[in-house]
Amino acid sequence: MSILSYWVKVLEEANPTPVELAYSWWCSSLATVHHQPRGILYMSKKKLKKNSGRFVGVPYPLVQSKAYTELSPLSKALLLELAAQYNARNNGYLSMTREDLKARSFKSPGSNQKAIEALIDAGIITKTIQGGIANGKKHASLYGINWQPSDERSDRPFQYSLDEGIAKYRSMVLDSEKISVLKPRKQNQRPDLRLVKAV
Repeated sequence: MSILSYWVKVLEEANPTPVELAYSWWCSSLATVHHQPRGILYMSKKKLKKNSGRFVGVPYPLVQSKAYTELSPLSKALLLELAAQYNARNNGYLSMTREDLKARSFKSPGSNQKAIEALIDAGIITKTIQGGIANGKKHASLYGINWQPSDERSDRPFQYSLDEGIAKYRSMVLDSEKISVLKPRKQNQRPDLRLVKAV
């Protein structure tokens, strides 16, 4: 249908006032047209919504650090897998079992283990609990990400300190970039990584 035929149809069916007709013509020249009551046209204003829900956050200073850039692609991918488990209450109790990694298409246990050890050596993550067999049951090794505060629980204390890993991360990335400092949380006074201007 041509634009002329369209407007003839609008005039016949809607019988708009001159003001409504002029407004509709102006709107149709600027945006996609939509039929409204009485055949009048209005401009479509659809706003894009911001992303919502959980997301995997890796600090920008870490991504720009030498330690990160020297990691293998596999180590970087596993870092995202580990960080995706963090929920602000479980740092130090994150796991990467063979079964879980295989389900996520990481099918080489030997390569996966080397990539995890590279993350530990780089000071980006910390192994907090060594996996093994206890009381006849297998227990997975647990890890923490060094840019978030420790969530150590009294009922399951760490075998290896996450605070030391956090301090190493701060020395390696934050202090060297001079963009962030450790600040205590107001509620429980645990160390917390906040992106604030360093003095």
